[in-house]
Amino acid sequence: MDIKIVLYYYQIEKIKNDMKVTIEKTKHIILAVYSMPDDDFIYRNVFAARRNMGESE
Repeated sequence: MDIKIVLYYYQIEKIKNDMKVTIEKTKHIILAVYSMPDDDFIYRNVFAARRNMGESE
């Protein structure tokens, strides 16, 4: 495997982890978009999980 691919993978994983931590700590999320592309399933799942956490509190 190319070293660049490995580095990009870890950078993307760090961004996803930072985003998850930030979303878990926030009370309100305002998205300034009309819709999310269907292939952004990771972000859809993260936002859906956060919404469900808020409903259970």
